[in-house]
Amino acid sequence: MNKHRETIDALARELAPVTVAPRPEGLATLWLLGSLAWVVGVALLSGPVRPGALQQLFEHPRFLAEMTLGLAGIGVVVFAVLRSATPGLAVRGLTWVATAVLGLWLGNILLGFIAPTLESSMLGKRPHCFSETLLYALPPLVALAYLVRRLYPLRPAASLVGAGLASGLLPAWFMQMACMYDTAHILLHHVLPGILVIPLAWLAALLLWRRGRT
Repeated sequence: MNKHRETIDALARELAPVTVAPRPEGLATLWLLGSLAWVVGVALLSGPVRPGALQQLFEHPRFLAEMTLGLAGIGVVVFAVLRSATPGLAVRGLTWVATAVLGLWLGNILLGFIAPTLESSMLGKRPHCFSETLLYALPPLVALAYLVRRLYPLRPAASLVGAGLASGLLPAWFMQMACMYDTAHILLHHVLPGILVIPLAWLAALLLWRRGRT
């Protein structure tokens, strides 16, 4: 009996302490604030926001709602991504919420073909907004992929695809203030490059998965 007890005690002493996974809501908030500061900061370094954009937030409630929905949807996606990388936490409900909120955001933009949120104008047009959206998304994507990697994702590809969506849409969202406002331009030069970040995230997931098997 004593021998068994000594064996158990010896094994217990050799056990390494288990690190508690950080809370996903804290990580999501940290990522969102840091990435937002990065996107806004680097965008302002490359050029000013569209003249009158801040004033339009107060004068056009629909534009304010559009910007609020976009940021809220991105935030929910990030929260869902980090929860999906934490075993034991449900994400299906959050996935539906994120889909609904982002759907409302994109739906409001699409409605602009019939009833524009703001009057279409070339004012504030950035000559390289397509490439800017792609480039500005890369550091947030790397940061979020790192956080996912540090956790315990059971479906790393799905988690990183969500990371690509959030990282790509954040600069696309800010371009609605930093660049010209026109429905077709927003979809083709802001939202489209934001969505193109998703394949980059999927490729990163594939490389990480292969690396994990070797």
